[in-house]
Amino acid sequence: MKQISSVIISILTAACLITPVYAEAEIFDIHSEIQEAYLADEQIDNVYEYGTGKKEYSRPEPYICDFSEDTGIGESETYQIEKASEPDFSDAILIEGLEEKTYKLYNLYLGEHFYWRAGTEGTDMENSPVHEVYVDDKGPRVCYLEGVTNVRDIGGYSSSLAENGVIRQGLYYRGAKLNDIKKKGRPRFIGELGIKAEIDLRDEQQCKGPYIDGTEYYAVPIPSGTEEIRFEEFAEEYCRIYDLIAKAGETPVYLHCSAGADRTGLVTCMLLLVCGVSYEDVTRDYLFTNLSTMGKREMDEYSSWIDKLRDFEGETLADKAAEWMKSKGVSEETIEQIRMTFIEGYGI
Repeated sequence: MKQISSVIISILTAACLITPVYAEAEIFDIHSEIQEAYLADEQIDNVYEYGTGKKEYSRPEPYICDFSEDTGIGESETYQIEKASEPDFSDAILIEGLEEKTYKLYNLYLGEHFYWRAGTEGTDMENSPVHEVYVDDKGPRVCYLEGVTNVRDIGGYSSSLAENGVIRQGLYYRGAKLNDIKKKGRPRFIGELGIKAEIDLRDEQQCKGPYIDGTEYYAVPIPSGTEEIRFEEFAEEYCRIYDLIAKAGETPVYLHCSAGADRTGLVTCMLLLVCGVSYEDVTRDYLFTNLSTMGKREMDEYSSWIDKLRDFEGETLADKAAEWMKSKGVSEETIEQIRMTFIEGYGI
């Protein structure tokens, strides 16, 4: 964690009461050392030096709220934490029932700026030390769901279709199947990630959702073993998928196949490209699967999609991706809705 300021601010009120002490602010990166190394590597397809789909490297690092050294917090059977985006904690969420003086925060937003403070259960925390944290804004936003691998939010990438355009976070998540999600992962799915719909691309006999109570479930099977025709065929399926994705502003989605790599990869690739995300960022997002446990993913199939896409009309890959979607029956209105939904600043 990088220090923004080493100054500790302590202010006395007129009545000589001590107001909250603000600890030094921190910059926190959600990426692990292996993820950081790959993201810093200028050679995009060099991912195989960091992961080959055999070990679990796809998950984020948690921010650890450690208040063991905070003054004024006595020993107790249970503790609590307040986390807020406002320094006066007017919008704070309360995390209760902690048995230790540490707590792991997962699934933070890229670029998020927040404050937190802690205390014993049921106490007033107004005079507790306040911690200030800035989350680094470099994508991808890798996410944590117990029992699920290869989960990430496509938000946070830059878009060329708007001035200072950025893809909104919290609308579209890609990942592996949810069959093995753990009990603790379920509230994260709905609560921390805010997902309201699941789109399942697996073979028809595998689609047995919903897997998370309280979410909408859509089975849109694209058969496995169709790599050679996947780009050209399945117009009806792609049209339905992008119609659902266009509603992500109201119903954030989790899209997956089995591994969250190939069928999911093509849908996500075209979505990011149509939203003006650079080839480099889209490629890196696709190859990030190699940091999961879902097997090695080579550039060959992905490169074939891009080569075929270049034959479509349009000056940019965003234009060509829009033409590809239209060839599947996706309407211009839906494409425009997708861009309005996902790109901050689009149309302004």
